[in-house]
Amino acid sequence: MAGTGPDPIAGWSRLPANSPAKRPLIDGEAIVQDENGISDFDALRSAIHKAPRRIVFFAFDLLHLDGQDLRRTPLIERRAALRKLIEPESRSPIQFSDHADCDGALFFKHAAELGLEGIVSKRAKSLYCGGPSKNWLKTKNMVESEFVLLGTEIDDSGIPWALLAREQDGQLEFAGPAIMRTPSQARAEWANKFAAMSIEKPALKGLRRANKAHWVQPVIRVRAQHLRAKGTLRHATVKCLLD
Repeated sequence: MAGTGPDPIAGWSRLPANSPAKRPLIDGEAIVQDENGISDFDALRSAIHKAPRRIVFFAFDLLHLDGQDLRRTPLIERRAALRKLIEPESRSPIQFSDHADCDGALFFKHAAELGLEGIVSKRAKSLYCGGPSKNWLKTKNMVESEFVLLGTEIDDSGIPWALLAREQDGQLEFAGPAIMRTPSQARAEWANKFAAMSIEKPALKGLRRANKAHWVQPVIRVRAQHLRAKGTLRHATVKCLLD
């Protein structure tokens, strides 16, 4: 069985007043959808503070119900019980996250064509296990795009990041950071190129970084792999320099 969506979160959730459940513990995810029904991570971050009514909780698992521990019950049975608790009301802030019992590769292909971030596949008879498990698999819709390098920085863990911009109508807009996995044979070449293009301030006004960044002229182009999604780059990695 497979379904779409990013990382799960677990917590207590309010159900409709006429629900038979009094105290369910539901595993699910809070999202904000765009005009096409696709989850928008940047919109979610904004809605938390500015428009909480846009947030919808998609429920996909039931862990406890009125004091009964369901974690050792097969997934397909837990979901059947969960479905009974949530009325199919399109305007409700709590929705049941449906699934498809089908070929995973074909399902992923269709999800990617729709521009979704990926799918989650689970074994129908699996028991609940918090954290990573062989009983469920997340398949991400990763793509590659070209960006303009604005600068670099090193985080508190010593990981180097590239600060990237995308071109929109002839203008640059900040796209987000991407991990730099520089090939060992190219490290000196990349460092020398960045040093030769060094500038004191970022090419984009108003760009602030928590860590001290080293800015460069916006002329170096890179190719980065990232999660297919709107807004800020997520799970991004620089693959190579193009210039």
